[in-house]
Amino acid sequence: MWPFILTRTFFTSRQVAVSQRDAVDFLHDVPSFISLGPLVESYALEEGSDPCTYTIVDRFKMGFTTTYRATFTTCDDGLDVEVNAGAWTRLRTEYRVRPTQGGELGVLMIEHVTVYGLFCFMPFIYATLTKSHLEGQERLVRALEKRHVRFTLLYPCSIFVLTIALLHLSYYLNVVPAYAFYVVAIASFLTFIFFANKRSDPYGTFHYSLNKLPGEDPDAPPQTEWLNMGYWKFDLIVFLALALKLIRAADSQAGGRILDVGHGSGESLILLLSHPDVRRPSKLSGITSLPAHHQRSRDRIASMRLRNPDIIEPKLYLGDAVYRLGREDHPLSPNNTDMYDSILALDCAYHFHTRRDFLRQSLSHLAPGGRIALADICFPMSWRTMSLRTRVLLTILNMIPEENIVSLDEYEADMRNMGYVDVKVEDISEDVFPGFIRFLKSRGWGWWIFGKVMSEFAGRARFVVVSGCAAA
Repeated sequence: MWPFILTRTFFTSRQVAVSQRDAVDFLHDVPSFISLGPLVESYALEEGSDPCTYTIVDRFKMGFTTTYRATFTTCDDGLDVEVNAGAWTRLRTEYRVRPTQGGELGVLMIEHVTVYGLFCFMPFIYATLTKSHLEGQERLVRALEKRHVRFTLLYPCSIFVLTIALLHLSYYLNVVPAYAFYVVAIASFLTFIFFANKRSDPYGTFHYSLNKLPGEDPDAPPQTEWLNMGYWKFDLIVFLALALKLIRAADSQAGGRILDVGHGSGESLILLLSHPDVRRPSKLSGITSLPAHHQRSRDRIASMRLRNPDIIEPKLYLGDAVYRLGREDHPLSPNNTDMYDSILALDCAYHFHTRRDFLRQSLSHLAPGGRIALADICFPMSWRTMSLRTRVLLTILNMIPEENIVSLDEYEADMRNMGYVDVKVEDISEDVFPGFIRFLKSRGWGWWIFGKVMSEFAGRARFVVVSGCAAA
């Protein structure tokens, strides 16, 4: 029916550090796959459909929704999706999993999309489609590798080019002195390359080196595996000190039920189960997003319980901190009846997509009088009122999603508006950032560069301990 019905195609591929079997199995988990769609508001399986067909509702940023039918057909190496959206709009997507070339780690996730639509609608359809599919692909990669990063190893040169472009724009707009941004740009790029050359996941085991004590065998594993910035007020055991400060802010009681969110490789779980200054919970749950951290936590807890069988067995989940549709085994799922007296998030909530979603979901799982506590990052002012200089810097560093860039006052007001009571905020920036930056700069050239980047960031951020209660 050309020229009235037009056809457009696009093709993407991503390297993912998982096995081919795991990638295919994930694609075959249709509800989980659908829930990754950035526009998806709801979906329902049509009973008796073969192959399986879902009715899906998408919500666009302008506020309107569209309902369509999607048919999913599994195959040995992937998934085919046929969409009929009405108004002569159809879509066919083929997802395929292929081994990488040259014996490299992981697989290639290949997506081939063909869309048919009226010529008058095609510009909008194609623009919306490409954006949502690219974001969906990024979510798919994060779900497979369980990582919270927005940039990958595929485009280091593009990142550097974009950074330089922003620097020149800032210079010509007289936003900041050019030399300051070149320092940050070079440091950011070198830091990116430093970690990229080490591993595909910046949240893997890089923290092991930061837990090494002077004089320890460099080839032996560290005695602890903390993954936080530390509390440097007394220059004692700083990473432990921040964790203990968070537990005190949560007012955790003996016999309480605790959810530890973002526990990394399990150091905070071990603390809750063994430290003499911590009241023992009757029930402990934890969730972390990286498979390696999840397995490491399980192994460490199992070893600990072999030595002391009286220690309770925690219930550990693998997944993002924020519940998504289709993940009914999540501790914050609406269908999960577990309630908690304390919820802890140690130096991690600023990465969540989004922190507001996490706080809302947590409130619904706090027992009456229960308390949430977060060691977190906010800013002196909100994203909307920040200077252009600060916005450009945060964009270059790419450390925190824009939705989580809020002022201290906004943070507190958001929690109160959600229904939290007795909200408390303690600014401990001066006891965190300076000590952490000095520590980084003492750990070798790669960490020294990262410390320089952190110096620029810390000058515009606040490190806080925030807590709030569910109404009794």
